[in-house]
Amino acid sequence: MSGTLGRAATWPRLRGRAGGGALVAAGAVAALAIVPTAGSSSARTTLTTLLVYAALAQAWNLVGGYAGQLSLGHSAFVGAGGYTAAMLVIETGTPAAAAVALSAVVGAGLALVISLVLIRLREAYVAIGSLAVALALLAWMVTWEHTGGSRGLNIPLGELPGLDTIYYAALACVVGASLVAWWLERSSFGLRVMAVRDNENGARAVGVNGTAVKAIVMVVSGTLTAVIGAVVAFNQIALVPENFFGLQWVINMIIMTIIGGLGTVAGPLIGAGVVYWGIQKQLESQPEIAVTLTGALVIVVIVLAPAGIWGALERVAGWVARMMRARRT
Repeated sequence: MSGTLGRAATWPRLRGRAGGGALVAAGAVAALAIVPTAGSSSARTTLTTLLVYAALAQAWNLVGGYAGQLSLGHSAFVGAGGYTAAMLVIETGTPAAAAVALSAVVGAGLALVISLVLIRLREAYVAIGSLAVALALLAWMVTWEHTGGSRGLNIPLGELPGLDTIYYAALACVVGASLVAWWLERSSFGLRVMAVRDNENGARAVGVNGTAVKAIVMVVSGTLTAVIGAVVAFNQIALVPENFFGLQWVINMIIMTIIGGLGTVAGPLIGAGVVYWGIQKQLESQPEIAVTLTGALVIVVIVLAPAGIWGALERVAGWVARMMRARRT
């Protein structure tokens, strides 16, 4: 992927000690794990939504940040996962946990089909093709009577998991997606993924199968996104095609990842916090201002900090470290 998105992901980054980063991450997960027992119900609800957005942004980051594919079709995975889980529970009485697992299978299958059709395309063609898939699925779901058409579905209250369970499921999605991103940064497969992102022709010249690499990442990302979609379905109870297959999902994923930092583990998590909690939640009674502020922040980040907030923080940390070393000498 060329342009600002491609350049942002290739900025040099200070990694720090892996052990220290793992300790901080473990502490953050432990703190989030006690929210249902120590926090209020409103705090749990807000954090559940925040975790959902963070997980979605991280899942998209695998394709958009690490693989360099500007997918506009990830809303299709959210909808497919959510509707699969809901229909299984409603039509067959499948337990929620099994429904979520089966939604992952559907997400993986959909991602594989999309990969076979679109993965040979590059740059703008991937964006256009994936957007067409998402819009086609939305149109289908609006008219398909088996899923309620435009009326949507309602999951029976007696079939829903508890709110604490939904919260922990969202937390598990964030941890799982972040672990995959962490692995991509450090594995030999991840090196091949990023080599294809930065110079696909060069990567192919040294034996990397760019088509297979991008397809694998798309399947992993689609699977994770579908699972998150299932969690969203149980959290929202009522499913309407426009809400689950609508473009607002992928728009939020992209905006949060760009603001936080493409191709980094921490970037999408920071971006989700800034966009959802820092802007949308604080200005929920003034959505027009929230949208305007978010758009302005995206422009500022692209112009002044193309590596995102996390990239800017790493540059500042690197500058401070160099200054401290210079003072010692």
